[in-house]
Amino acid sequence: MVKTKSKKDKSGIYDRILASAIKEFADKGFAGARMDEIATQAKINKAMIYYHIGDKEVLYTAVLNSTFGNMAAVMEKNIIWDKLPAENLHIYIQTVSETIRGNPQIPPIMLRETASGGKDLPVEVIQSLSTILEILAQIIKQGIERNEFHPASSLIIHFMLISPLIFLKQMETLIRHQINRLGPENINSKWPDDICGEIETLIVRAISTKG
Repeated sequence: MVKTKSKKDKSGIYDRILASAIKEFADKGFAGARMDEIATQAKINKAMIYYHIGDKEVLYTAVLNSTFGNMAAVMEKNIIWDKLPAENLHIYIQTVSETIRGNPQIPPIMLRETASGGKDLPVEVIQSLSTILEILAQIIKQGIERNEFHPASSLIIHFMLISPLIFLKQMETLIRHQINRLGPENINSKWPDDICGEIETLIVRAISTKG
């Protein structure tokens, strides 16, 4: 079990450990990450990591759960089932997009997990991801019942959203270079500010019964 942040930790040690760990896991993956390096970057003794959070597995869980656990919590708070399905789908898409854009070191971690078949994903994180997918499934079900959505796989819709967001975030530097080289008339110059809106348009167009 991941230790929660102590209210008495006014030194910010927990946050420094987490920030250093996120960078280390993003750069080297779970297998390549070193606790010594995380401690060095956080400017603490390695023993402090074990005291404040735990071993490497627990630390990895804390890193991922700080993103995906929070994402699930935000969705459960903001999605209101009295709203129209399209409104809830919009909240879902915006929450995922804002989480990825606000945590730029998460995409490389997830790409590494994808390449390894998710073998290092902690159970708590899988549970958070399952909660997120269950919310999307409920939104789609709500839309089908109101005859606003065609039947669709929540897993496929989720990957229609998250795959381009993660890939484009990783390729952001290259894409910006292409925009500068080819000119805004050839590539959407507003990228990445409106990429989420474009993806949402495509998803809604794919499952909407209207139009």
